[in-house]
Amino acid sequence: VAMPLVVAIGLGAIAMLQARIDRSAEAAGADVEDRLFLPNERLLTHLTAGLHGLVADLLWLECIQYMSKEFHDQNAKYTWLEHLSRTVTRLDPHFTGAYEFGGTLMAGIGNDEGAIELLRQGMVARPDRFELPLEAAKVYVLNRGDQPGAAAAASFYLAYAAQIKGGDDNLTRWAYN
Repeated sequence: VAMPLVVAIGLGAIAMLQARIDRSAEAAGADVEDRLFLPNERLLTHLTAGLHGLVADLLWLECIQYMSKEFHDQNAKYTWLEHLSRTVTRLDPHFTGAYEFGGTLMAGIGNDEGAIELLRQGMVARPDRFELPLEAAKVYVLNRGDQPGAAAAASFYLAYAAQIKGGDDNLTRWAYN
């Protein structure tokens, strides 16, 4: 009982301290993104003291807030998106949403390679989820449609998604088309 209580109090104190730092930096006109620091995901795995899922969820919420801030910024750089997504999926390899939406967001900003790599990692970690090959197919169709081999790769991922989903006719027809 003591260990989770100490961790919860520590996380609460860190959150309050970070909020205070953010408010003071915004008042001074500093760029909050420059201070965003995440340790290496392998080191973070050891520092979470067995609370990998909880820390992954908190980081995913941070990733969503980060994307919202970047989306509304005229000079959006999306510098930390890939790092945040990879850290979340390393901490919780079964978190399908982080693979799916992280890959979709990376593809949306033009990081096709990072998106496909993240989605492939998700397919290895969660071979039972059809959403991941479906998102990979969308990246090939929407972002790489003019490149050689993109149609074949999209067809492969669509057929794979259809197979996982139990022979879905719509996905199968889309794969053949």
